[in-house]
Amino acid sequence: MDFINGMSLQTYVKSKTVDKTIPEDTCRKFFKQIASAFEYLHQNNISHRDIKLDNILIEANTRVIKIIDFGFAAFT
Repeated sequence: MDFINGMSLQTYVKSKTVDKTIPEDTCRKFFKQIASAFEYLHQNNISHRDIKLDNILIEANTRVIKIIDFGFAAFT
């Protein structure tokens, strides 16, 4: 199990931005990582089934995205 020193994507959007938007270049980097993570899961026949901003964490220093909370996940 990894320890993530950072925050959820929901907290990031609420705290780091005034108008609840993320700059396009940052958004592009986050989206690419999220899409890559779910592509990996789906290639291994895993469905997360609880995708929301609270279940996507951002590492504080590296800005690496981690997907968490596989409580509802299922093999398909």
